[in-house]
Amino acid sequence: MRGWTRCLMVALCTLVPLPAAAQGEVRITQADGTSTVYPGVRIVDTGGAITFTLPTTQHTIVVTGTKCDRENGLRVCNAADVWFDRYGVNEELRITKGFVFVNDTSRLLHLKNSRVDMSPHTLMVEILTQRGTYIVGRGWMDAGSGR
Repeated sequence: MRGWTRCLMVALCTLVPLPAAAQGEVRITQADGTSTVYPGVRIVDTGGAITFTLPTTQHTIVVTGTKCDRENGLRVCNAADVWFDRYGVNEELRITKGFVFVNDTSRLLHLKNSRVDMSPHTLMVEILTQRGTYIVGRGWMDAGSGR
């Protein structure tokens, strides 16, 4: 399951609805404290879902049911359903909490109640699975790709 979890988390590195392609990386920290960084994850908004594809495998994460609001200029989304597609087989990933933060502006913006400042045209995702895996991802998008 550890390899499956890693693949899933890689794809989750940039959990945000974008009308154009974006790229990012993710840090996955397992419940035992070990951590791995994965670069080059491709992010695409397909309309009702956001997909994250690993650069060298046929593994995709699909995020649906996100609810977004604006806070301090940032788009803040809650992830509802997360699905892992590995070689065409879908499986639901149970998450404890999941948040997406998007700075789709041309200004540096501060993430409320944190020490994080988000550069223009960036996104960040934080996911905690029921198995205790913590995923923090950051992505960079084209200036014209934010909604």
